[in-house]
Amino acid sequence: VFLVGAVAVSSWIASVSASSDSLPGEIMYGVKMANESTELLVANMVGSKKDQVSMILKHASRRVDEYQRSESDEQATKSIESLKKKIESSSRSLDEAEKKSPKDAVAVAKVIEEKTEEILVSLSEEESVTGVKTSLQNNVTSVEGLIQDAGIKAMEMIVKKVEQKEVGEDVITTDEVKKTITKRLDQLVSDVFKIEETNNTSSSTINIVKLETASSTEVAVDIALLSSNMSAAAVTTSTMIAASQKVDEATKKVTETNQKVEAGKATVTGLIEQNNLSGALSKLKELSEVKTETQLVVTEASDAVNQVVQDGKDAIAAGLISGSVIISPSSTIGILIAPSSTMIVATTILSASSSTTGVIKTGQ
Repeated sequence: VFLVGAVAVSSWIASVSASSDSLPGEIMYGVKMANESTELLVANMVGSKKDQVSMILKHASRRVDEYQRSESDEQATKSIESLKKKIESSSRSLDEAEKKSPKDAVAVAKVIEEKTEEILVSLSEEESVTGVKTSLQNNVTSVEGLIQDAGIKAMEMIVKKVEQKEVGEDVITTDEVKKTITKRLDQLVSDVFKIEETNNTSSSTINIVKLETASSTEVAVDIALLSSNMSAAAVTTSTMIAASQKVDEATKKVTETNQKVEAGKATVTGLIEQNNLSGALSKLKELSEVKTETQLVVTEASDAVNQVVQDGKDAIAAGLISGSVIISPSSTIGILIAPSSTMIVATTILSASSSTTGVIKTGQ
């Protein structure tokens, strides 16, 4: 019996190990999910509420890894949907912990605050988004907002218990709370800077699309939009104009957000110094909501610009227009083409160092 049991256990361990890198839809993914269910069951049976939440958020981190390694829209979508459910589950666990005792509530809140921040950082670490995931960026941004809200909710719980003196310094100190709020404020400022960088990239790309000739006369570039059956193409500047407008709107939004964050940072810092923790957190929450709104606007503009570039690439691939593409590492590629009777062949490079080169040749 012992030998049979040992073989069974070793086989299960081998299966779990083999499934660890599997993605949604793959053969071993079911084993991976079964193992996670077992881990959560054990945590529920023998662990504390803190242990349960820690396990839930450990699984949430795995969903981020799966999203970043996904090879199709379906895999990426399932990973993001599962991530959303895990975050929602952790928030419910916080509500349940509060019903048990203030100490349990703070213990769970501390885990959620720490882990959600780690998950947000991990989710933003992806260096480039593949074509299959571009259409999912709005969903990802929404989930990032949900993760951010879960962390803020956890902080609100901690501040509430500390200010109402429901927990003592042995559970969490006032200085620890101050440092946590300050840390989240610094992270928010960093996030806004990254959002601005994303918008700057979109702005640079759309400006490349609106190339100027050597005489500084603007070239009216037409982008070919392919029909569904690839048998015909409607040549229009509408996608380019729409994308340009979205980038302008995003730029305005980013500027406003930078001003609000700069002023808000001073306010939060002042409130912390006055020991007004609830006031500082309330202002931080307000700034976080502004950041999420801005991120959605910038993501929409980025998607529009990517679509313009993709339309140009598709048109060249289909032979509907003339042009060439040079791809440099970590580059955004602009491809531009021919308005009227004069054929313009443009080769454009936007390198990682943000330098640009435009070569214009005209002919009949």
